[in-house]
Amino acid sequence: MSTIIVNEIPLKQLVFEAMNEAVIIVEKNIQAYIEIATAKKTKILSQKNKFNKLPTVETVMNAIENRQRNMVQRAQYIMEQKIKILFLDKNKT
Repeated sequence: MSTIIVNEIPLKQLVFEAMNEAVIIVEKNIQAYIEIATAKKTKILSQKNKFNKLPTVETVMNAIENRQRNMVQRAQYIMEQKIKILFLDKNKT
């Protein structure tokens, strides 16, 4: 039995180290993508004065903001409905 425990510790440590390495690699990739996205966004926004019509980025950003507002309102509505249902059920009993 002690042999199994001794053999499991290095395996657990190996798995733990492999997971840590994977997390570090993913974090580096995420940071690289963030830097690329920020650079591209800055480049597009710096060139917006060259265009006569609104750049697509502003339109997309506005759409995202509108969608976020809509999602918040929808969540509030759903919560209100759940509260009404729970409150009515308690009053009936």
